[in-house]
Amino acid sequence: MVFCSQCGSSSRDALGFCRGCGAPISTAEPATLGQPANASKAATESAKRQSLVPPIFPVDRVTRKNVRLAITLAMFFGPLGMLYSTWVGALVMTCVYMLVRSFLGPFFAWFTWPVCMLWAGIAAFE
Repeated sequence: MVFCSQCGSSSRDALGFCRGCGAPISTAEPATLGQPANASKAATESAKRQSLVPPIFPVDRVTRKNVRLAITLAMFFGPLGMLYSTWVGALVMTCVYMLVRSFLGPFFAWFTWPVCMLWAGIAAFE
């Protein structure tokens, strides 16, 4: 079992971060049956660093989005479906869609949807 060196928690998510404090956990740490070897040290350090308001999202954690879901949402909902992967892209493509629709007509506006799908897939992949 792998323990966090920051808070002493034994939980670990799929990306290798502690679910208790968000610190990265390496698999090379020593495994023990009861408490980790540096549990008291980690507990005192954690108590020193503890603030009144805990962070909502740890800074070190990277959130990945599902690429297939992002492309599917953009395929069915166009620029509105891009909100899942990128809100900036959704705003830009909504403006492009409205401009194309107002100047060229509703038929040509549908040609912006493949661009939405491509942009949503790239944004979710990064």
